[in-house]
Amino acid sequence: MECRYEPRRIRSKRSLQAELNTLKAAQRQKDGVIAALSVPDQSMEVLQRLWMGESIESIYETLGCDKNEGHTTMSQPATNVLSASSSSTPTQALSGPQPAMELTENVTAHREEETPNHEALFQPRTRTPESNAEARFSRSPSITEDNTQTSREQSVYASDLSPTRKCHRTASASDYKKQMDQIEFMRAVKLDIEIRNQELKKERAELWHQMMAAKSALMGHADCNHPTINAYVT
Repeated sequence: MECRYEPRRIRSKRSLQAELNTLKAAQRQKDGVIAALSVPDQSMEVLQRLWMGESIESIYETLGCDKNEGHTTMSQPATNVLSASSSSTPTQALSGPQPAMELTENVTAHREEETPNHEALFQPRTRTPESNAEARFSRSPSITEDNTQTSREQSVYASDLSPTRKCHRTASASDYKKQMDQIEFMRAVKLDIEIRNQELKKERAELWHQMMAAKSALMGHADCNHPTINAYVT
């Protein structure tokens, strides 16, 4: 177990007064920025700066500079709103967060009064079931007429193309059959030629053997004195 000694902060009346002044200044800055949001010329700029992450103090300082220089007319609405919020109820001036809440409500009410028709512009049209039924029944004859017209056109187109398709199918089938018949015929011819070639080779071999046998026989009789054999051999 560890014991730690921490110095006690002594808060004097002066420190409390300084802290109160700081809180009042921060609240004053917030009230000024909220009041600037109610001005149409300043609202978009302030919103953009808040969106970019700029601090309220810097925004309030620039708004105060603009007010002193006279470039904008933001000072009067801000002071009017602040005076109205402070003079309306004296008991509310003592509490800190209540003026900011009232100012935000005033700003939102003012912006809603400026743009009353935005929601009406962006709201979609609501159709009742009766209007939907009437629209459906009013459109149904045209849809049925279109469907019947397309079905008739498809039937006419199919009836016009059916003979030609049949002719093309029969022609393609006959061409395929002719091609297959020609292929079978060529195969049969090739087989016959191969068989005939084998037979001719066998006949040639037999004739060759017969010729060689006759030649050997004649060569055996070469020594005889027969004039025909001698003339054939020589």
